[in-house]
Amino acid sequence: MKNVLAILSIAFLSTAAFAESNEAVSEAVESAQGAISDAIQSEKSAVTGVVESEKAGDETSLWKILDADQDGMISKEEATSSKEITDAWDSLDANKDDKLDSEEFAQLKTQEK
Repeated sequence: MKNVLAILSIAFLSTAAFAESNEAVSEAVESAQGAISDAIQSEKSAVTGVVESEKAGDETSLWKILDADQDGMISKEEATSSKEITDAWDSLDANKDDKLDSEEFAQLKTQEK
């Protein structure tokens, strides 16, 4: 009888622990899904901003959007969200330092003409 009670107790505790573990996993998955969704939405907003700035020809807004780390330069990585800049990168980056300063960036509009 003691053995049966011990086995039943272990089975009950194991079931309870398993249920708690599944709940924790579910919460972690939901949290990760939320974070991924937020990141995707943020990226979509950034791309939309770049596209709208390029359409409007607004260099100041485009610069602010692309200079994500606000270091006063646009890195090659930051520029990847703008097809126009990516396509013209080799001719814009005059000093070949893989960054555009404001003077190099200003050449973008003169190249279009």
